[in-house]
Amino acid sequence: MTLASGFGKDTSEEKFEMSGNDKIKQQLLDLGLEVDTLGEPEALERAREDSSKGFVRGEALDIAALDDALGTYIPSNAADRAGFDLKRYDVPGARVIELFHESGADIELMPQPTTDTVWRDEEGFLRLDLARAEHSLIVARAPGEGSALVFQRNEDDFTVQFVETRDAILDIPDELAPPIEEWLAGSEDTSLVDELKELHEVAGELGALIAAGAIARFMRASKQDREAALQKMLAGEPTPEPAPYTWARALSAQQQEQLAMLAMARADILEEQLERLLEDDDPTGANVAAVSQGRADLGSVRALLAAAGRADELDEVIVEIDALGARLTDEDRFGGVDFFANERMMRELTVAPEAWWTRRALIR
Repeated sequence: MTLASGFGKDTSEEKFEMSGNDKIKQQLLDLGLEVDTLGEPEALERAREDSSKGFVRGEALDIAALDDALGTYIPSNAADRAGFDLKRYDVPGARVIELFHESGADIELMPQPTTDTVWRDEEGFLRLDLARAEHSLIVARAPGEGSALVFQRNEDDFTVQFVETRDAILDIPDELAPPIEEWLAGSEDTSLVDELKELHEVAGELGALIAAGAIARFMRASKQDREAALQKMLAGEPTPEPAPYTWARALSAQQQEQLAMLAMARADILEEQLERLLEDDDPTGANVAAVSQGRADLGSVRALLAAAGRADELDEVIVEIDALGARLTDEDRFGGVDFFANERMMRELTVAPEAWWTRRALIR
């Protein structure tokens, strides 16, 4: 095998692409939800064919003040399966939907919107303006329920999709969220910056932790910063470490414990995925890609823990994970599922070129 020349470019080999459902499953896994069942996507019905498709950024909309009588029920098999009533409001420049779960419980959204795009009332109703939501994928579900709805922006409109998941395991406190935007601002390493911004948007809080580790491990310093570091080295002064490592060490003992628990929970999911994949008689490229990417991203979270001196317990589990992952090198079963990888996987190759999780990012 040889490294791909011109990363990200097509070659004479067939380019591996994850299907839409596989991408959604990976995005949900990054949010801490493991998918058991995923229904077919449905177009999110609009009031009129010429009504807004939801990408006009106008003034903030007071969705709490909308007249209930203006809401129209949306027939949806996905919503019915998940136990939701779904309504729409025909408002220019917006895509306001209203959800109510048959349990009457308050509806959870993942990732949690951070702007004034959501309104809730005491009766369990929730309104959400998809047009102004920061994330291109949003999960709505009632606490304790295994079924949920996934709303996703596709080209110039939205879809809704039924999903049955295992309980969320990754609940990241606000104080544990790293300042990703600050660290990415001004960086000249545009290819990695663009990818990590998208990861942060799609994968929410866990994506932020993965991005933080990736910044520390892979971000290319500017010429000015490299020259400054060289001068310090020549003067015998300590060179500055990546900001995410400083951040991880500055966390309180309780926060570091929370970070360790999150990493362990993600590692447990990865171990289960590998076990199922190795038992599968007909493995797919998407599944191999998912566990490979999961192992690479786990390494980025581990880097934060290592900086804080809290990686020992995780390392014990990683030994077990890698013993399973090494079995993916069986050419008879997995030899035909090579794939082109993303930017952070390409950079993973520079630090772990012989690892089981990077070999599928190579081209024969």
